[in-house]
Amino acid sequence: MAPSTASSTRRRCNNACGNCKRRKERCDGVKPCQRCRARGVKHECHFSAPVLRRVVLDSGAEAYEAPDRDTWNKDRLSLILGRSSDKAPATANAPNLKQHKPQITPLPRPWKRSEGGFIYFGGSSASSLLQNVRHLAKIAVGDCPFVSSSYNLSAGPPVDERLPSTIRGRLVAPSKPDIVRAKSLAKWYLYSTACFGALFDESFLIYELSAWLSHPDGKQDGVTSRLFLILALGAQTCPEENDIVAQEYYTYGRALTVLDTIGDSSAVLETAQCYTLITMYLINASRLNAAFIHLGQAVRAAHSLGLHRTDLGADFTPFERNARETLWKAIRVLDVYLSATLGRPLATCESRQTDMTTNYSPTVDMCMIYESLLTEVYAKSSTCDEILQQIIDRNRQWAARFPSGLQNDGVCASEQIESGDHFLPNVGLFHIKQAFYGVTILLTQSHLAGIVSASTQSPDHRRVYPGSQSSQMLGLACVQSAIDSIELFRSLLVADQAPKHLPLVTNSIFYAVLVLGMATFSDLYATLPIDEHLGTACKLLSVFDKHDWLSRQYLGISEDLSAACKTYTEKKLQNELNTRRALVSEIFGAVGSNQDVGLGQANLEPGMFEKKCPSVSIREEVGQNPSPAATLPDQVGTSMDLVIGSLTIDPLEFSDFLEDPFLIDTQDHFVLPISSLPTQ
Repeated sequence: MAPSTASSTRRRCNNACGNCKRRKERCDGVKPCQRCRARGVKHECHFSAPVLRRVVLDSGAEAYEAPDRDTWNKDRLSLILGRSSDKAPATANAPNLKQHKPQITPLPRPWKRSEGGFIYFGGSSASSLLQNVRHLAKIAVGDCPFVSSSYNLSAGPPVDERLPSTIRGRLVAPSKPDIVRAKSLAKWYLYSTACFGALFDESFLIYELSAWLSHPDGKQDGVTSRLFLILALGAQTCPEENDIVAQEYYTYGRALTVLDTIGDSSAVLETAQCYTLITMYLINASRLNAAFIHLGQAVRAAHSLGLHRTDLGADFTPFERNARETLWKAIRVLDVYLSATLGRPLATCESRQTDMTTNYSPTVDMCMIYESLLTEVYAKSSTCDEILQQIIDRNRQWAARFPSGLQNDGVCASEQIESGDHFLPNVGLFHIKQAFYGVTILLTQSHLAGIVSASTQSPDHRRVYPGSQSSQMLGLACVQSAIDSIELFRSLLVADQAPKHLPLVTNSIFYAVLVLGMATFSDLYATLPIDEHLGTACKLLSVFDKHDWLSRQYLGISEDLSAACKTYTEKKLQNELNTRRALVSEIFGAVGSNQDVGLGQANLEPGMFEKKCPSVSIREEVGQNPSPAATLPDQVGTSMDLVIGSLTIDPLEFSDFLEDPFLIDTQDHFVLPISSLPTQ
C-alpha cells in the first residue's frame, strides 16, 4: 500500500504515537513510532514538551511560533497563558466579581429528628451554617464542647397544646381581661411586631377592643378569634409572667380560626389575619416548623383574596386598601424570614414595583431583595456574576433610600421610643436594620468560607488586605456586617424593659455569632474585635433565654463557640511566641529552659532567619510592592460602602492591620478546603 500524502497523514503527538496511540514505545516528539514508520506514515509532533515547560514556568513568555497549519498548538498555549495570568492579583481598587468565584458550600441534606423521621434545612439556614462552623472547629481545635455537643435546633420546645373547654359541643371562651389590661397587651403586641406584624393601627385596635369588651356575650366569629390571638401575642411578649394566659388565649383563638376555615366563610380577610397571627405566636414559641406550615394557610387565604395583586385596590375603600397592604406586607416578611432561616423555598412572590419613589416602603423593598437572594443564589447550584452584582447594587441603593421610607412603614427614626414612664429601644428600627445586615451576611458568607478554604494559594495571596481581591473584600463585609448587627442591639442590655420574645433579633444575633466564629478560624481575630463582640452577643442572648427556648439553645451554642475560639487563638499565639523565641535565640542565644522552647537552635534550617525575620514591616512591604493591598486606611470605608452600602456601618479600621507587629509568615491564615470537611 502506498503511503498517504503529508497533508492527510499528519498526526498529533500526546506523549505517544499520534497515529496508533501506542504507549509502550514513546515518541521522541519528532518521529512516529517504529510501527508507523514501517507503514510510511509521516508525523510531526504538535505537543512539544520543552515548549510546555517554558510556558508553565514562565507565564510571561511569548506564545510558541508553530507553522501556519499548527493552529491547535497556538490555541492550546494561549489557553495556558491565560490561565497563568488569571493568578495575578487584581489591580483595580473596586472589587471585580468575575475574578474570583465564591466557594461552593456543601449541599443541604435532610436532618433526622429525635422523635423520628427527617426534616429538611437548606443552605441559608442557621443549622447548615452551624454545621460548617463545627467542622472548622473540629479541625482547628479538636474535641471540645462545641464540637462534641449534639445541637438539634429543629427539635423545638415541649409542646403544651391545651384543648379549649367545651360545653355541649360549644367552645367556652376564656375570661376576657378588663379594658386597661387589654390596652396594655395590645400595646405590647404592637411594640414587639413593629415594622412587619402590626396589622392594625393602634387607635383602631383600641377602639375595636373597647367595643368587643363591652359585649360580654360576643359571637364566635373571625373578629373574636383575631382579638384573642392579639391578646395572646401581647401576653406572650410582655415582661410579666403571663405564659399560661397567653396559651389559653391562643388555643381558643386558633380553634375558632380552624372552625371558620372549615366553614363557608373561609375566604375573608379575618381568616388570613388570624393565620398570620398564629404564625407569629408559633415563631415566638420557637416552633418554626409549625409556623412554616401555618403560614401556608395564610398565604393561600391571601391569594384567594387577591392580596398579591396591585390592580385591585381601586375596588376598595382607603381603609380596606390599607388593611390589605399591611396584611400582605406581614405575610411577605414572615415568608422571607422562615424561608431564609429554614432554607426552604418561598411561598410568595412580589409582582409590584417595590423601589418606586412615591410611598416607598423599605420593608417591602427589602423583601424583594431577599427574594432575589433566595431564588437566584441559594436555590441554584451556581450563580452568575451579574446576578450577584445586581443584588449588591440593589442593597446599596436600599441603604441610601431607607430613611425616607421609615414613615410609610410606621417606624420613627429615633433610637428609643417613649412608653409611659419608660424609654424603650426602637424595635421597629431593629427589625428593618437587621434585615439589611442579614441579607449582606447571607450574600457574602460563601466568600468568607473561601478565605478559610484558600489552601491552594500562596501565603501572600492568603493574607487579607483591604481593597485587594473581591472575594476577600466580600468576606470582610460578611464579618463587618456581623459586628454591626451586634452593635445595633447593644441598647437592649441597658433597656428598662424589653419584650420576652424578639425572634428576628435573636436569630440575627445567632447568625452573627456563627460568622464571627468562622472569622476566628480564618485568623481574622488579629485585625477585628471578634472576641469582644462574641461576649456581647452572649449577653444579648441571655436577655431572652429565660422565656425563649430557641434563645436558650442559641446561648449555649454561642458560649461553647466562644470558648473554642478562645482556645484556638491562645494556641495560635503560643505557636507564634515559640517561633519568635526560637528566632531570637538564634541571634542572642538562650539560657535555662528557653533552649528547649519553640523550634530550637538545632531545628533551624540554614537561611531560615532571613526567611522568618524580614526587616521590612507589612506597611513597608505594601509600599514597596504597589498592589490593591496598598489601599489607604481612610479609603477603606468608602470602598466598602460602594460595594455593599451603608446604614450605620463604620469603616473597617485597618490601620492597626497595616502596622501589624507580627512576622509575615506567622500571619498565614488557617486554611481548609471545603471538600475535605468531615461529615457529621
